[in-house]
Amino acid sequence: MTTIAEILYPYCKILNILQRDNARLVQVIHGLAYLVQFWSNHTNPRLAGRILARLDKRWNNWEQPLLILACLLHPKYRMIYFKDKSVINYTKLGKYLIYYYRVWSGKEPTCILREFSDFSMKIYPFDDNTYNQFGDIWRYWNYAGASTNELGFVACRLYGICVNAAAVERLWSCMGFLQTDRRNRLMVNVFM
Repeated sequence: MTTIAEILYPYCKILNILQRDNARLVQVIHGLAYLVQFWSNHTNPRLAGRILARLDKRWNNWEQPLLILACLLHPKYRMIYFKDKSVINYTKLGKYLIYYYRVWSGKEPTCILREFSDFSMKIYPFDDNTYNQFGDIWRYWNYAGASTNELGFVACRLYGICVNAAAVERLWSCMGFLQTDRRNRLMVNVFM
């Protein structure tokens, strides 16, 4: 018998990660993979089949290349999570890098594939030792991006994507308190 707590636990675990201010697209794909793994091993095959079908539908509605690039351009992960290298590899994803560079910069790329190749071969500043000096992927790409003409631009844009609105909502809440406090002080001054 499956309890509601058993079903909700993996979702709560993922939501706790994705609600952080520094959540990135790579955590989204990790969360989806975790859910697929959880439901693939679940003891209730009927329920698991229905949920896996919904997860598959959700995956098909997302911009998959963007999420896959978030894994590939992360020095900690690169290709380690992709089992079938004939389907997902640096060469096949290069066309998406070109696409995003064109869309985000409005220019034609001239060296993005060479830079992507250097990244895949872990040539400085794309080596593990350099990455390990940074605690945050966005900070790493800001540093490494200075050594690139195009790949760093795409990576910074990619890792700059906000996956939640928690920080913005907190900001609006703070602004609401400020506005309310200011309004109260104005009302006190008017009646005094």
